[in-house]
Amino acid sequence: MNTNFLHYISFRYVIDKSMKLVFSIFICFLLEIGLAKAQLSEVPLETWRTFEIDSKFLEEKRRIQVYLPNGYVDSAKGYPVLYILDGQRLFEHAVSVAKSFEQFRLTPPFIIVGISNKYPDRFSNFSSRSTLFMKFIEEEVIKNTDTKFQTTGEKLLFGWEYGGSFALEMLSNKPELFDGYILASSYPVKNKLDLLDSLLNAGLDEPINLFFSSAQGEGIVNEEALLLKDILEKTPVKDFEWQYLQLANEEHRSTPYSTLYHGIKNFYHYFPVIQFATVDEFREFGGVESVKDYYLKRSALFGFPPEVPNWTRFSIVRNAIRDDNLVEFKRLYDIYIDQDLILGLRNNQPYTLTDYFVKNDMHQAAIEVYQVLLTKRPESKILLSKLVESHKIIGNSKESKKFSRLAEKAEEE
Repeated sequence: MNTNFLHYISFRYVIDKSMKLVFSIFICFLLEIGLAKAQLSEVPLETWRTFEIDSKFLEEKRRIQVYLPNGYVDSAKGYPVLYILDGQRLFEHAVSVAKSFEQFRLTPPFIIVGISNKYPDRFSNFSSRSTLFMKFIEEEVIKNTDTKFQTTGEKLLFGWEYGGSFALEMLSNKPELFDGYILASSYPVKNKLDLLDSLLNAGLDEPINLFFSSAQGEGIVNEEALLLKDILEKTPVKDFEWQYLQLANEEHRSTPYSTLYHGIKNFYHYFPVIQFATVDEFREFGGVESVKDYYLKRSALFGFPPEVPNWTRFSIVRNAIRDDNLVEFKRLYDIYIDQDLILGLRNNQPYTLTDYFVKNDMHQAAIEVYQVLLTKRPESKILLSKLVESHKIIGNSKESKKFSRLAEKAEEE
């Protein structure tokens, strides 16, 4: 046979096989794209709106960005609002912080409104045109937000640098407009202190929260923040809560990011379920009575049940175990542990308690916990085996044999 013909046949075979391979890869690629689109289509769209306000006060159109928290679209309830000065720079960061807080239940979900400021107009808006800018915020931005969206009336204002100085001026002139003011590296501050001092001496009609910060290396910015701190320390006012945070390892450009995080967390400091890392930390907090008081205030502010939650109770007792402090363990156990808590614990959490009883030869106490768990886990091989051992140690052979027979029939978990 002609060798050229054989080469041609071989060549065609290779080409045909290669084309089939390419075609198969292409089909797989299209399927992957289709799958990806199907997966993406299941992800809800970001509840993020942008619109313009044609401001009669500023005589220009101003860009406003609004973030709506997860669940907003299907909810009938109202939400607090965080207003961000310099939204063009800090809005996206605020959204990221809000999502993190919501995920870890550190704050209630809230709406974010970013008020954009272009350079160099930003500086005049916060200084020479501050009166007009206040009217713009009060009469146009806030009213527009309350009209378009479901709000509770609770409002926070965040400003950095000149924006922080403007926020301090707004606090001094219209303290009732916002419930909380968060200021990062405010400047200038010195020329606002007389106005603030007058407000503090006159007293407040509504509670206000102020959180402000500066970094150690910010020079005059840090100096003026300390002047503000000094005035607040000298003039304590009922219903005026404030906190100053001096930031380490930060610079002027980075302070707004950490300040916003800590400022929001400070305003909602009664919202999270509390947990202590050590017994000493629990004592420094104020112990049993302070924990009880915390949850009463949390209930009054946010509508949660006033009782101390199971997780806080368990974690407090667990810290005594971690410290191997038997005296404190017994005291806290009697205060915080009951049948409902034991039944509410998950996985091996209840055995944290019983193992410590066993370690300290308190087998009858361990058995009492096992008996409670037995109502929920009657066929648990691990639980039945633990009952066998504890009854054997205290010399109750009858019960030990009974649970031994049950354990043999039980399946591994």
